Amino acid sequence: MSSSVLALCRHIQSHGTVEPWPPAPATAIDHNKYLVIGDHKFWAMGPNGDRDAVEEMTVINRALS
Repeated sequence: MSSSVLALCRHIQSHGTVEPWPPAPATAIDHNKYLVIGDHKFWAMGPNGDRDAVEEMTVINRALS
């Protein structure tokens, strides 16, 4: 993993807030850490979602918040 991806994953884990997924009114099946920057929400995931160690994260997702 590149150092910039690792740094962003660490930043999301350190400064993000936990929110349910899927959002209400659906029943949450998971809780992920999200970081809002501008109009977008970012979250990082590994093979086990966002429960993996930061070093095992393989994907950074982005969506409009």
